[in-house]
Amino acid sequence: MSDGRPAPRSVNGAARLFFVHVFKTAGHTFLAHARDNIRRAEHYTAHPWRAEEPLPDEFIRLRRFLSKLEPGLLAARTDDEQASLRCIDGHFPLAAAELMRVPVDRVVVVREPVARTVSQLDHLRRLRPETSDTPLEEIYDDPMMFGGLVKDLQTKILSLDLEEALRPRAADPDLGAARSAAIELAVARTGEEQQAALDGLRAVCADDWQSSMVTAAANFEPRALMDLMGTAATAPFDSSPERLQRALDVLPDIEVLGVTEQLDELMGTMAERYGWRLEPLRKLNTGRDARVSDSLRRRIVADCAADLELYEAARAEVAARRATPRYVSAPPGPPS
Repeated sequence: MSDGRPAPRSVNGAARLFFVHVFKTAGHTFLAHARDNIRRAEHYTAHPWRAEEPLPDEFIRLRRFLSKLEPGLLAARTDDEQASLRCIDGHFPLAAAELMRVPVDRVVVVREPVARTVSQLDHLRRLRPETSDTPLEEIYDDPMMFGGLVKDLQTKILSLDLEEALRPRAADPDLGAARSAAIELAVARTGEEQQAALDGLRAVCADDWQSSMVTAAANFEPRALMDLMGTAATAPFDSSPERLQRALDVLPDIEVLGVTEQLDELMGTMAERYGWRLEPLRKLNTGRDARVSDSLRRRIVADCAADLELYEAARAEVAARRATPRYVSAPPGPPS
């Protein structure tokens, strides 16, 4: 395009979106509008697997959970299945878009890091009754939560390469083998494949581990899930200057970029560029206005310095795009 902005890559008049769902950046609100405009069967997590045989309900839940976090399941989709998708979303690193064998428009929303982190901490606190009164500082000090979901999370999501995105987080070889076996189970399409995957899972997992996996997947218990099935997106992260620069470098190439604090403008872009019809803006899965001490705010600023720089760069990029002429892509078909 003459304005220098990334051009939409449409297929048969309808763009295929790859939404990088960064935790606590208004992703559920964005996806609610996506469901209003894209047929349910064309959404990644709802799209049926070809010729699959019935699985027990607990493993269907496992598959749905893994589909949101594990890029390996996206790679396992057939060419026809990928081509049938119109909205792919997950808590993936941006590089996971490279697993698509069909063109996609990447969509990324970045949020001011202190607000995002406070919302993340409060969300984690509210997930389990036993932590409902836990101080945010205590959750922040949990090494796994801090390393996986707080420390420069947005820089991590944009800077990991594809090899890193697919790399198991678990350092324990047995746990890594269990993770691989669970993925094999999730992508099984026939009874024979299912049985082989179950046998493989039993071979590397104690019964209590398998039970914990199913329970964690069904109840979305964050600590258990991160312990059992940690992926690169939730792994501890070293936010070096090189990592930050890599994240900064990709911003101008992202087809659709927004910031949470200007979500209405992002949705306007979706209407203008992709023909979305928008209902009144709905905010879903929003956190409370959690009280946070000045000392914790200062710690977040210090610990998420890379994310702060990335956020300011994203705001500048969004502003620069706002100042250029806009263009419109062909609208999608009506939702079913």
